[in-house]
Amino acid sequence: VDELKQQIASNAEEIRKTEAEIADYKIRLNNVGAQKKTLQSAIQILDLTRAKLNKETQLTQAKIVRTNDTVSQLSQSITDKETRITKNKKAIMNIISQINETDSNTLLEILLGSDSLSSFYVEVDDLGRLETSLRDSIKSLEQLRTDLGIQKTSSQTKQRELLSLKAQLVDQKTIADQQRRNQSTLLAE
Repeated sequence: VDELKQQIASNAEEIRKTEAEIADYKIRLNNVGAQKKTLQSAIQILDLTRAKLNKETQLTQAKIVRTNDTVSQLSQSITDKETRITKNKKAIMNIISQINETDSNTLLEILLGSDSLSSFYVEVDDLGRLETSLRDSIKSLEQLRTDLGIQKTSSQTKQRELLSLKAQLVDQKTIADQQRRNQSTLLAE
C-alpha cells in the first residue's frame, strides 16, 4: 500500500511535471503564433510603407518635372525680359538723341519753330514726361530682370533639393524591400 501510494505520488509528480511542460509548450506555441502574426503584420506594414514610398517617389518625380518646367518658364521669361530691356534701351537711346537735338536748339528756336505758344509748352512738357517715363521703365525692367534671376536661382536650388529627396526615397524603398525579404525568410523558417 505504501508502495502504491509512493507510485501514485511519483506518478502524480510526473503528471504535474508533464502538465507543466505541456503548459510551457502551449505558451511557447502561443508566442510563436504571436510572433508569426507579428511578422505577418510587420510584413503588411512594410508592404504599406513600400507602397507609400512608391507614391512619395512618384510625387517627388512630379515635383521635379514641375520644377523643371518652372525653371524653363523662368529662363524663357528672363530671355524675353532681356530682349525687351535691350529694345527699350535702344528706344531710349533714340529718344535721348532726339532730346539732345532738341536741347541743342535754344528755347527761342523751339518757340519760333512752334505754331503757337501753347504747342511750345506742350512740346517741352511732353519731352520732360517722356524722359521721366522712360527712366522709370528702365528701372522697372531692370528690377524685373533681377527678380527673375533670383527666382531662377531659387528654382534651381529647389530642383537640387528634390533630386536629393528622390535619392533618399529610393534608399528608403531599398531598405524596406530588404527588411521584407528578411522577414519573409524568417516566416519561411
